[in-house]
Amino acid sequence: MHCRGWKSVYYNPSIPAFLGSATISFNESMIQNLRWNSGLPEVGLSRFCPIIYGVSRMSIPQAMAYGLLTLHPLYSFPLMCYATIPQLCLLNGISLYPKRIWMIKSFVPFFLSCLDVFMKMIGIRKANFMLTSKVVDEEQVEKYKKGIFDFRGSKLFLVILATLVTINMVSLVGGLVRVMSEASYDFVQVFLSFAILAFSYPIMEGMIFRKDKGCISAPISIISVIVSIIFLSLGSFLFF
Repeated sequence: MHCRGWKSVYYNPSIPAFLGSATISFNESMIQNLRWNSGLPEVGLSRFCPIIYGVSRMSIPQAMAYGLLTLHPLYSFPLMCYATIPQLCLLNGISLYPKRIWMIKSFVPFFLSCLDVFMKMIGIRKANFMLTSKVVDEEQVEKYKKGIFDFRGSKLFLVILATLVTINMVSLVGGLVRVMSEASYDFVQVFLSFAILAFSYPIMEGMIFRKDKGCISAPISIISVIVSIIFLSLGSFLFF
């Protein structure tokens, strides 16, 4: 629209001009973000990429801003490295001082949305529109008000999150034992792994401590443990 000459105006009336309902459950929030972030790279990787198509039709800063927005989900790939490589280094005694970032919403939907776009581009997956439920569940509302995650939903989302948390837990315990036994000075890495687990406590709580309907089920936890063991074993064998 901006390429065709439309101008944006910031309008903030005293009376709300639009009221909508947002997702409150974990699964619906992940699906909604996956849907949003599947559409962005589709534009960014097409002939309508703002950096290429828009630069001759709008200002360069505006084209760069839109380009950043459309390619934003791609940062899930370096985030995946931050979520796994430092743990392998800590477990195997490799000195590293990483800057850690842990954002559930930024990793799972962004990463899966990029895969979704690539599969559509090569013809493996057809274009579709994923709906998110707006049905109000009183139990979910109560958990939402208390700041408790409701993990009922897609197993794919949960397996990825639970696997990453399990990798961090195993690496923290193994790295702490190695640091104490070898009298090394990798306490910064140990602290950072502890911090990542502290940020991920809701997932740990859903896996270990909670027994309600909104917890992470035992089969998903078992699968995440198996995948974590395979990943850590192969990573340690191949790279260290």
